[in-house]
Amino acid sequence: MKKNLLYGFFALSMAVMGMSSCSPLDSDDHSLGGSVVSQDALSMTISGGADNTYTITNTSQALNDVRYFISLDGRKLDEVAAGASITNQYKKKGTYPVYLYAFSACDQKMISQSIEIAEDWKDPNAPVDDPSEWLGFTAGTNLFEGAPATYRFWFADAGWGQIADPDNSGDVATGITFTMNGCGSERWQAQMQIENTGIVLSASKTYDFSVVINSSVDGVSATIKPQKDGDDGTFFTENVFPLHKGNNVIALTNCAGFDGNFKIASDFAGAPEGTVFTVKNFYVAEHNDANVIPLDYNSADNVWKAVDDAQAFEMSFWWADAGWAQIGDPGFDAGGRIYTITSNDATKDEWQAQNVFNTTSLGFAASDEFDFSCLMVATADSRVTIKLCQVNDDDNQAFYKNDIQLKAGKVQVIKFADCKFAKGAASPVKLIYDFGGCEAGVDFVIADITIIKK
Repeated sequence: MKKNLLYGFFALSMAVMGMSSCSPLDSDDHSLGGSVVSQDALSMTISGGADNTYTITNTSQALNDVRYFISLDGRKLDEVAAGASITNQYKKKGTYPVYLYAFSACDQKMISQSIEIAEDWKDPNAPVDDPSEWLGFTAGTNLFEGAPATYRFWFADAGWGQIADPDNSGDVATGITFTMNGCGSERWQAQMQIENTGIVLSASKTYDFSVVINSSVDGVSATIKPQKDGDDGTFFTENVFPLHKGNNVIALTNCAGFDGNFKIASDFAGAPEGTVFTVKNFYVAEHNDANVIPLDYNSADNVWKAVDDAQAFEMSFWWADAGWAQIGDPGFDAGGRIYTITSNDATKDEWQAQNVFNTTSLGFAASDEFDFSCLMVATADSRVTIKLCQVNDDDNQAFYKNDIQLKAGKVQVIKFADCKFAKGAASPVKLIYDFGGCEAGVDFVIADITIIKK
């Protein structure tokens, strides 16, 4: 039926333009005239493949009263003369048919080929996540790994009439990107549902949950509702979370479980048309004490941020070999909120790889109580000791924790709560990181040091 409709349209248009070239003499054909198109006249070649971009060339015979059209979806037609080409980039893996149509005033023919795309295309110029940026929990078994989860949209206008889905791409495993359309601005008028997860929770357990939302603009928000499938009244949270431009981590720990299948309802209503969101790093696992949420580095109450901004510290090192003889300093690079220490030598025991931020003005009163967090990532499995104490009195400490384990390539949150100096007022303070027992050639990245006074 579709081919007959296409033929009727093009036959009529060619007749109107006077493109008929054959006579109906000696024929009972009382149609609009035109040439019968030989199937053998049609041919096309497909070449390319770099960056998932292919060139489709119309290699058909050039015939006077025949027009050629290529369709990449079986609906939209682009006229392509014999010998001419079109190109198209396929961003998602899959099988894509290509159709070549030939039309004369009295005939039509079609051939087709398919293009097989093996892998999704990734833009090499796309922004790369900061390797020191925390992008959700990693400890424990993420139940989303290998889950058959799918997603769907439900967008409505201001009158709650359903409208077309937003332009979207991706999947739950790698991240879902979509562009806001002209939906309404009331809550739940821009829904994305993550469902068919195959993840079954238990009411006898507690869970950790995190997800990353990347926004193309500041000043928007999203509702995130991890819930029981089929029961809108059973959920971890249904809060509205403010979002800034860039990556935003929504994280919940020790949430009460439920007996049933797990899904995530979310809503982005209120974001301006054209806003691009990417939702990624879906994570849910049985509660693990190692899953810690960092403090807000950009908080106005973070007293260490001024230290970063002014680089208001003096760095000192003391590294030793297995026999405790002092050796050369490690490599050190300061980049604002990010510090990289590189082990030029291997060490054996704790305190044989000391790296000290000696602040020049940061102090605390005897009554001060505060929380501390930082992010760390190492390029090899390692350990670290962290200690905050007074510059002139190592025993006047606020916290001291050794044998913290670091897993290669995984950003880890290190956090201490309700800290006070052992002997009261301390000024100035020093922050010590020790990597004793490390291998040679390991990069240790320290980022987002945060101290919030209470």
